[in-house]
Amino acid sequence: MVNKHWFDQGLDGVANFLLSGCLSEHSPCIVSLLDVVVNTNRPFRFFNMWASHTNFNDLVATNWNLYVRGTKQFMLCKKLKHLKRPLKELNYKHFLHISSRATKVNENLERAQLHLHDDPTNVDLWNFVATIRKQTMSLSESERCFYYQQAKCKHLNQSDRDTKFFHDLVKRNKKRNQVVVVCKEDVLPTTSIDEVAKEFITFYECLLGTSDSCEPIDPDIINAGDDFCAAIEKFFVNGSFLKQINHTVIALVPKGQHTQSVGDYRPIVCCNVFYKVITKIMAQGTVIDRITNICRIFLWGERKALVAWKNICLPKSEGGLGFRDIKSWNLALLAKVLWNIHEKWDSLWIRWVDQVYLNGTSVWDWSPAKGDSPLLKRIFEIRDLIVSKEGTTQKAINNPTQWFFDKKSGSSKTYDYFRLRGNPQIWATDVWRHYIPPKHSFILWLGVKGRLQTKDRLHYLDIDTNCAFCGTPIETLDHLFFQCNILRDGSELQEI
Repeated sequence: MVNKHWFDQGLDGVANFLLSGCLSEHSPCIVSLLDVVVNTNRPFRFFNMWASHTNFNDLVATNWNLYVRGTKQFMLCKKLKHLKRPLKELNYKHFLHISSRATKVNENLERAQLHLHDDPTNVDLWNFVATIRKQTMSLSESERCFYYQQAKCKHLNQSDRDTKFFHDLVKRNKKRNQVVVVCKEDVLPTTSIDEVAKEFITFYECLLGTSDSCEPIDPDIINAGDDFCAAIEKFFVNGSFLKQINHTVIALVPKGQHTQSVGDYRPIVCCNVFYKVITKIMAQGTVIDRITNICRIFLWGERKALVAWKNICLPKSEGGLGFRDIKSWNLALLAKVLWNIHEKWDSLWIRWVDQVYLNGTSVWDWSPAKGDSPLLKRIFEIRDLIVSKEGTTQKAINNPTQWFFDKKSGSSKTYDYFRLRGNPQIWATDVWRHYIPPKHSFILWLGVKGRLQTKDRLHYLDIDTNCAFCGTPIETLDHLFFQCNILRDGSELQEI
């Protein structure tokens, strides 16, 4: 019933096949004809083709020098908003209906070339053809850039410049740019535009919207325009966004062919550049610390830690609990990436790094430039760390060769290389025997390390320091484990 011919005629509809039930092998089908969606105001979109115009830089510079009073973020937002109208006018004058413009100027070029073919000695025609050829190439490149941005990356394998594929792909994307049916919380499907929108809004309002504090930023991390940097630094001072910045567009990508509920769509957050820069900075400086803090809270709760985290991350044989140190584990994983680059591992990203950055240079000789990727800079900092620890480049190469010879244990061996070292403890095997309950082993571990909160360690609380069992004046660790008569005599302890 609902076929391709309907969609070619501009009719929107959806077929929803219900369960067949027990009385029939046929599934009932409900065909819904959808109303025409009224287009609302869309967010401003920057087209990359604008940057190719000769007056683009002057236009931006002229309209950016606007005097604005207010906070740094407000000034940035106000200047960006002021820039929208001139860019729209630029688009209207020079890029509106870009395909028609490109086609028309190409036809003019062909006619001019025919005239030049008939009159090859005409100097004016030569100059005119050169001028119009330049216009044709500029508009053709702008058109290609426009459809490249519209059609995303699928054109890389299936098209060249301005072909029918581009137009068909853009039309198809527009057809798919709508969620026509979704199952509500009561599992009943709905095709109402308002109800579909409400389901998604409710879902993401519950998912997003949490807040947290932030730390001051190192000003050397970013290097951009003065207004932009000032607004970024202001965020790390007061920890808040303006409403104009603290919003984004969420693109919903179906996870499969038959999507029914809100959870069947994968959200792609199209954040603005301001938002992305702050996220990158926070990810570089705080993620590892926050993960470590979560692990601390998991172990100790909200109370004060009894043992330093660096000692907890030691192996049990060295007096720790065997937790992974996140910083050392991060170094180990980045060292594995370094080794993959050295081995020219068969992956798209490794080939890209080898061709774009290394360009035939050995990974052990290459030096990153100031504007290179922060990830690459971090990887090569680890390279220099390994070289400095081993003394020579050859020894630094030999170590990863041994680490990653066995792919399953390579990361563990690398972690062992970077982690903090401790002295072997002869008591560890007695504390962590398999037949001892973990809770008892943990208490015994605290006792051996002298970190149990006995009363002699709590004197600052102004409490009774006598032993709670036998009344000895001072309750110490040695007293509880070895000297208290009641604890040594099981019968009296049982009565208590």
